[in-house]
Amino acid sequence: MRTAKITIIFFLFLAGGLGLHGQIQATGNEAARPGMKTAAMNAQGTVVEISGALIRIERRIKESSEIMEFECGAPPAGLTVGDTVKIVYTEEKGKLLAVKIVRVAKESRRTEKQ
Repeated sequence: MRTAKITIIFFLFLAGGLGLHGQIQATGNEAARPGMKTAAMNAQGTVVEISGALIRIERRIKESSEIMEFECGAPPAGLTVGDTVKIVYTEEKGKLLAVKIVRVAKESRRTEKQ
C-alpha cells in the first residue's frame, strides 16, 4: 500500500513538471518586450548587388558560400559591387536590417620564409 502511494505521488510530480516545462518553453518564444534590446550580429562578405535600399553580399565560410540580403534605411553611399564590407545587422520579423555598413580594406598577406 505504501509503495502504491509513493508511486502515485511520483507520477503526479512528474506530470506537474511536464506541464510546467511546456509553459516555460511558451514564454521563451514570445516577441521581444519594448524595453529589451535586440542582439546585433555581424556579417562580412563581398557585395554582389546593390538595388535601392537593398544590399546583397556573398559570404564565404570554409568551402561553402551563401548570399545574404539586407535592408537599409537609405541606399548605401560609396559602395560598389565587388567591395568587401562588414555589416552589423539585426533581425526583425524575418528580415535582416543593416544597422551599420563599413567597407573593409583588403589586407595584403605576406608569406615570409624562415
